[in-house]
Amino acid sequence: MQTVSRLIVVTLVTLVAFAALAADATAQTGAVRGVVRDGEGEILVSATVQIEGTTLGALTDAAGTFRIERVPAGEHWLIARMIGSEPVRQKVTVRAGETVAVTIALGSGSVGLREIEVRASKRQEQSDTRPSVTRIEPREAKYLPGAAEDVLRSLRSLPGVLAPNDFSAQLVVRGSGPDQNLIVLDDIEIFNPYRLYGLISMFNPETIADITLLTAGFPANYGDRLSAVLDVTNREGERDEALTGTLNASVTNANLVLEGALPAGLKGGWLLSARRTYYDLIAEPILRSLDMLEGDVALPNFTDVQFKALMRPAPEHSIVVNALLNRDGTELHSSAEREQIDSISVVDQSYNWVAGASWRYAPNERFLTKTIASWYQNTGETEFGGEGGSRLFYGDITRDSLIRILQALPPAIRDSLRSRGIDPDDPPGLGIDDGNAAFNFRKYSLANRTSAAIGDHLVEAGVGIDLIRTWFEFSSKPDSMLLALREAGRRSGFPDSINSEVDFPRAHAYVQDRIGFGDELYVQLGARLDYYGMLDRSYASPRASFSWAVDPLTTVRGAWGLYYQSPGYEKLIDGQTFFDLTSPEIASLRPERSMHYVLGADRMLTDEWQVKLEGYYKDFDDLIVQQKLAGTRYVSTQVPGGNPRYPSGWSRPVLEPSDSVTTVPVNGATGEAYGMEVMLQKIGSSGDSPLSGWVSYALAWANRHRDGITYPFNFDQRHTVNVVLNYRANDWLELGASFRYGSGYPYTPATGFSPIIIMRRDSTGEDRPAVATNIFGEAIFRVDRGGIAAVNSERLPAYHRLDLRATVYTDWWGLDWSIYLDLVNAYNRSNIISRGYRVDREKIELTTREVAMLPILPTLGFAVRF
Repeated sequence: MQTVSRLIVVTLVTLVAFAALAADATAQTGAVRGVVRDGEGEILVSATVQIEGTTLGALTDAAGTFRIERVPAGEHWLIARMIGSEPVRQKVTVRAGETVAVTIALGSGSVGLREIEVRASKRQEQSDTRPSVTRIEPREAKYLPGAAEDVLRSLRSLPGVLAPNDFSAQLVVRGSGPDQNLIVLDDIEIFNPYRLYGLISMFNPETIADITLLTAGFPANYGDRLSAVLDVTNREGERDEALTGTLNASVTNANLVLEGALPAGLKGGWLLSARRTYYDLIAEPILRSLDMLEGDVALPNFTDVQFKALMRPAPEHSIVVNALLNRDGTELHSSAEREQIDSISVVDQSYNWVAGASWRYAPNERFLTKTIASWYQNTGETEFGGEGGSRLFYGDITRDSLIRILQALPPAIRDSLRSRGIDPDDPPGLGIDDGNAAFNFRKYSLANRTSAAIGDHLVEAGVGIDLIRTWFEFSSKPDSMLLALREAGRRSGFPDSINSEVDFPRAHAYVQDRIGFGDELYVQLGARLDYYGMLDRSYASPRASFSWAVDPLTTVRGAWGLYYQSPGYEKLIDGQTFFDLTSPEIASLRPERSMHYVLGADRMLTDEWQVKLEGYYKDFDDLIVQQKLAGTRYVSTQVPGGNPRYPSGWSRPVLEPSDSVTTVPVNGATGEAYGMEVMLQKIGSSGDSPLSGWVSYALAWANRHRDGITYPFNFDQRHTVNVVLNYRANDWLELGASFRYGSGYPYTPATGFSPIIIMRRDSTGEDRPAVATNIFGEAIFRVDRGGIAAVNSERLPAYHRLDLRATVYTDWWGLDWSIYLDLVNAYNRSNIISRGYRVDREKIELTTREVAMLPILPTLGFAVRF
C-alpha cells in the first residue's frame, strides 16, 4: 500500500498545482443555453456549438439542447456545426450571473469530404461530472496510423488502454480483462464485437457518429461489467439528398456506404453499409505463388451488412431502427504431402445478428424519454480434427525420413508395433477425430431511459429486462495415446465433451440526479439495482461523482462507485476461460465485484492545448476462477549417469502432491489496479490549424491474489507512452505518425522438464506407472512451469512500435478522393508476444522459442465520396 499512498500524494499535489493556475477564477461570467434545429424545425442531436475564439463549447443532447457555462460577460459569436450542414454564426450577448437562451437554425448545405474535416472542440463540458471519459472522433479512428481503420484498435493509443497483442482488437482497460468491458452499439449491448476471430472490430468507421470510452467511475445507467464502457453510436443517415455514398478499398477489404433521405412524408434518413475482406480472394493466391501456403487452405474472411434509419413522424417523436448481419468463416486442411507428419483440419462459420428499434419522445428541451427493444444473436459452429505432436514424439524429423526409418526396421519389430495398434507405414502423432464445437447466444431486451431537467437538477431514470439464452456444445475423440497422456497428467480444465444450456433473465433499474450548485459545482448521486436470474439474487450499486469548475479553463472531477458483473457464457468470448455454469456449485456463486475511486483534473493551457491528469484505484473482489482441487501425480527424476533419452535413465515413478483445476466456477481470487495518467492533447477548434494529436504517459499496477500468493495480472504494464501526431501539410497532403512504448507484460517461465508418466499394463495384468515412450522406445517429455508461486514471475521485453500514414486528397471526375499509404511497424521492431518451450530430442535439453508480433506491414487504399 506504500506505492498507492505515494500515488495519491502525487495526484493531490498535482491537482493543487492545477488549482493554483486558476488565477482568473473570480471573472464575471454567465451561461448560454439553447436548442439547435434544422431548416425544417427538427432538433439536431450531436451538433456542436462553440463560442468563437475560445475553447468553450458543447454538443447538443438527445433533445437537441445545449448549455455552455462560464462564458465571460460581453458580446460573442456562437458557431454551430453539424456534419452535412454549413456552419452558422449567431451573435449573443452574455450578462454576468445570467443565462441567455437562443435558438439556432442550421441550413442544409452539402459539405464535401475535405470540408468535413472541420473539428469541434473535444473538451468535456464542465457540468459533466463523469471522470475518465474520452471521446474520440470517428475521423481519428479512421485515419490513425497503424489502426487498420478500426475503432477498437484506435482506442489503444489512449492512456489506460492496452491490447493483448498486435493480432487482437480486444481492449485491456486499467488492469482488467477484456471480458470486464461493456460494449454498446446504438443502445444495444454486444457480446462479440469482433471480426476475423478477434483481429478487428465490428464497428465501421465510415458510419459512426460518436465514440465514448469510460475507463472508470462510470454512472448508474451502465451495469453488469467491472471495469469500463465503450458506447458507440452510428450515424442516422443523410437527410438532405436522395442518395450519397462512400467507397473505401484497400489491399485487404472493401467498404461501401450508401445513405439518403426517406420519402418526404417520413422526414428522416437512412444509411446502409456493407464490408467484406478479401484475404481469401487476393492474398491467398499470392501466398500460394510464393510457396507460403500448402494444401487446402482458405484464409479467414468476413462479410457484414448494417442498416439504420431515422423517421420523424412528428416534431417531438422520432423512431430509429437498426439491423446488422455478419458472417465470419474459414476452412483449413493441411496437405497430405507436407513434410511434417502433423495434420490439421478446421472448418468454421460464425454469425452475428442484431435488430433493434427505439422510440424517442422529446416534447420540449427539458424532457426526453426513449424506449428501446432489441434482439441479438451470436452463433457459430466449428469442426476440427487432425494430429499434432510430431516434435514431442520424434523431434525435428520429416514424414518421409520417419517412414524410411520404420521401413528399415526388422520385420519382428514392425509386427510388434502393429500388435500395439501402431501402423509403421502411417506413424501416429497426438490425434483428435471428429472434433466439434458450437454455440448460440441470444438476448431479447426491452428498456426505457428517461431524463428531465428540473430547476438545477438533471434527473435520469431507467429500467430494463433481458432474457438471455446461452447454449454451448463441445465434443472430441482423442486417440488412445492422447488419452493416456492426459489421464496421467493433471485434471483438465476443459473436458472432452460438453453440452450445456443456460437460460436466465437479467433486469435492472437505476436513478441518478445531477445537482448544480451555481455554475461552479455539480454533484451526481445515483444508484443501480441489478437482478441476476442465474444466481437468483439482486445487488445494489451506489455511485457518486462531482465536477468543480475552478475557472473557465480548469475542471476537477472525481467519482466513487460499486460495480458487479454476473457470470455467463456470453462473457466467455473475451474471458478465454471455460466455466460449467450448470454445476451445482453455481448456487453459492457470487457475482464479481469492484470498487472504483477516481480523482482528476483538466486545464486548457492555450486555446488549443489541454492537459489532463487522473489517478485511479480499482479494488476487485469475488473474482471467478476455475476450482482448484488438491491431488497427486506421478513424477520421475533423472538417474545419475543414466541416459535421459530412454526410460532407463529415469527413476521409478512416485506420487507427489499436485493441484488440478476443473471447470467449476468459484469466487477464488481478488485483485487491485491503480495508477496515474497524464495526457497533453491538442483540441484545436477548427481545421485551420495543421497540427493535431496528443502525448500521454501512464504509470500503472495490476495485481491478482489467490491462495495466499500475489502475482502480476497478465496485462500488467508498468509504463506506457503514446505519441499521436497528425499534420496537414497543405490542402492535398496529410501526414500522420503514431508511436507506442510499453514495458513488458509478465509471463510464466519454464522451470525445467520431466518425462510424462502414463499407466501401462504389465505382464501380470496390473496397471503400473511408467515413462511414456514413442515408437522408438524414447521417453516423451513435458515442460514444467512450477506452481502458483512462479505465475507471471518474469517479463517479456519492452514493446515499441512506430506507425506512419500519408493521405493524399484530390477531386477526380468531380468526386472527392483520399488515397493513403499506411505503414505498420515502420522500423520493423520484433515485438515478442510469447515465449514457448520444448525439449530438444537430440540434445535432451530445454529450448526457448520466441513468437513475434506484426513485422513491417504496408497497406495501400483509397476512399471516394459520391
